[in-house]
Parts: sequence; C-alpha cells; structure tokens
Amino acid sequence: MSQAEMLTGTERLRPGFYPFPEGFQIGISTCATQSRFVDSDISRFAKENFPAMGLVPYDVNPDHDKYEETDLKLLAESGAKFYRPSIEWAEWFPNGSHTINRAAVEKDLAYIKKCQTLGLTVYPMLSHFAAPPWLPEKGGWNRIGTAFHFQRFVEAF
Repeated sequence: MSQAEMLTGTERLRPGFYPFPEGFQIGISTCATQSRFVDSDISRFAKENFPAMGLVPYDVNPDHDKYEETDLKLLAESGAKFYRPSIEWAEWFPNGSHTINRAAVEKDLAYIKKCQTLGLTVYPMLSHFAAPPWLPEKGGWNRIGTAFHFQRFVEAF
C-alpha cells in the first residue's frame, strides 16, 4: 500500500504531498440547505417527510447564518481561493410562487460580495441536490412546468 493510500482527508492535501497538476487550486463547497437553514420551511419539510432516511436533522447543523462572519474568515484563511456556496431556489421563489423574494436575493448578493471582499472567487451553485419543499406537491421534476420554473430562477440569478 502506498503512502497516499494510507492517508485520508486533509492529510492528502498537504502542499507537496499529493501530486496535483500544476496550477491546481483547492476550493470549498457548501449546500445552503445543510449549512444555513435551522428553522425554515425547508428544514420542517425534511423532518416531516424524510425522517426514516437517516439524514442529519436540519435543525442540527452548523447554523452558518449565525456564525457567518467567523466561518467566512476561517474559509478565507484556509488557503482555499474558490468557494461554491449554493443559492436556494426555495428562498428566491417561496411556496412555488412566480414572484421573486427580493430580500432573499439581496441577502445572497451581499453574501457573495462579502466572500469576494475576503479574496474568494465565488462560483454560486443554483442546484446542490436540494429541491424546494413545495416541488413534490406541484408534480416534482417529472412535470414539464418544473423545468420552466427552474429556468425563471436561473434567469433571475
């Protein structure tokens, strides 16, 4: 077994240890549903509808909104130059409405600006394996209208 095969996680990320290609950059990614929403429609929906999946309950999470300043500072100090935060469709268009939630938009844009101020290059994700809680009752991804509704979100961003 090679030395690389014996190590896991961050031990492999030590500079010079693992032969990453020239110019390779390490980044960090987070999913808003998992890291930000403690008491929200999304977390309540998950707890009510998926209790048997063995997932970490949404009310037991890092609560990034509460510790945002510290979290972002640590992220920037980690040496990572790239950050992929997710932007939640469910926040921008609550309850499946066609009316955009301007407060959510402004919050996310301010968040991105804060990351950039810390020297991070931000690559927002518009879908990180999360779906709005209202999506299943509207037919889910099998309904053709869902793709158009998601398209409105992408265009709004």
